[in-house]
Amino acid sequence: MPMPLCTPPHFRPAHLETAINAGKHIFCEKPIATDPTGVRKVLELTRIAESKKLNLVSGLCWRYDLGVKATINLIKDGMIGNIVATQENYLTGTLWQRNRRDGWTNMAYQLRNWLYYNWLSGDHIVEQFIHSLDKSLWLHNDEPPKLAYGLGRRQ
Repeated sequence: MPMPLCTPPHFRPAHLETAINAGKHIFCEKPIATDPTGVRKVLELTRIAESKKLNLVSGLCWRYDLGVKATINLIKDGMIGNIVATQENYLTGTLWQRNRRDGWTNMAYQLRNWLYYNWLSGDHIVEQFIHSLDKSLWLHNDEPPKLAYGLGRRQ
């Protein structure tokens, strides 16, 4: 049975290493890390997992949504023509938040609201916009872009 890694993203590289060392197949929620150091560690760990013939699946949920899969297939089959460029947006309101309770330390509060702390989540782009980036990559046959730009803001 695969080991699911669904804790705050900050911990994923360490948990991934433990699971691979234990010889476990892994479902690892996205994002796989929150910073370049973590990403490099995960890349190293994926090579180790591959050498051990372990399955490692990331939780990019739209790849498993039947409606999205059907739409992507229609587009890739030429329904709207040749895709030469994509533009992705991720517009959303606030997400869940857990109110502070008596007895919680600052750390306990941050861990329960990890989405709002960059050290735990990586930030909104890493945690949520990754879905939009993944759909764009999917449309381009998982080939990295030759050119990309980004624009965003905080309020």
